Amino acid sequence: MTNTERLIASLEFGIKAGQPSLTFMVGKYTGNGPSVVAALRRRGYKVDKVPAGGSACYRLAQKVAA
Repeated sequence: MTNTERLIASLEFGIKAGQPSLTFMVGKYTGNGPSVVAALRRRGYKVDKVPAGGSACYRLAQKVAA
């Protein structure tokens, strides 16, 4: 299972539990890089950067309607 698939699975689990989004970090030691953000966007998920005081945090939400 790739990091992208793991984030998608975590989001789906969170949605079932009543959480509309998932916040994750991108960085050197997280396993998530800019390519993960790009892959999520290519798959149609809404990914927004969260202002987090210097660290790269992103919010992952459900797929956007096309």
